[in-house]
Amino acid sequence: MKKIQINEIGEVTLKKSVSAKRLILRISADGQAIVTIPSYVPYLVAEKFARQHTDWFLQHKPNQPQLILNEGKRIGRSHVLMFIPKAVSKVTSRIQAGVIYISFPQGMDILSSAVQDEAKKAAKRALKRQAEMYLPGRLHRLAEKYNYSYSEVRIKTVQTRWGSCSNKKIINLSIWLMQLPDELIEYVLCHELTHLHHMNHQASFWQELSTMVPNFK
Repeated sequence: MKKIQINEIGEVTLKKSVSAKRLILRISADGQAIVTIPSYVPYLVAEKFARQHTDWFLQHKPNQPQLILNEGKRIGRSHVLMFIPKAVSKVTSRIQAGVIYISFPQGMDILSSAVQDEAKKAAKRALKRQAEMYLPGRLHRLAEKYNYSYSEVRIKTVQTRWGSCSNKKIINLSIWLMQLPDELIEYVLCHELTHLHHMNHQASFWQELSTMVPNFK
């Protein structure tokens, strides 16, 4: 797999597939532009194909509000964004001491797809760091307080749910929890702890959850 940047549409993923018989364009559910190619086709051919079909990507991209990240934007609890124009040829990012630095070529607008895509990727890395440092400890303290036992906690980048609990007592938590206030984070953690005893949302589940979060509604 390879990722490239096309100014008009942002990041494009080039994927090889043994089952693909031709070059295929598609837009994923989250708006990601993807080119799938047969395994024997060089990535250079896929990149040329993508650039020749920018109009197709623009026409099929979901019409949804675009998140714009600006200078000083706070990411989660402890990071802020800083955009730095430099004499460089491509957009890069680094995270240091609570600051997410986005370096980009002089003359390029921070609102361009390439800069915004890099800022969003860096923001996700920062959120993952925060989540890994905060969520497992907070979950452990709540489990001790309310006498729950789980086998493992995993930090995920999923966007479809805040958390989940498997029948193997593995609790999964989303990095996006770090964008929420403390009381909502605690609600999700208590919600998943309750699933250790009730793998459903029947009355008994809500009754037990209410012992930890009386105002859960």
